[in-house]
Amino acid sequence: MLDEDITDLVKKMVGKEVDEVKLPIVYVALPPPPSPSR
Repeated sequence: MLDEDITDLVKKMVGKEVDEVKLPIVYVALPPPPSPSR
């Protein structure tokens, strides 16, 4: 669920669809979520 929310936020911020390959980079760039799903 959090993954989808983060991906949606990234899409709005970047304005482009985020590939699964770029997702890891986004996670590192963005601050850690308050509630880690893993």
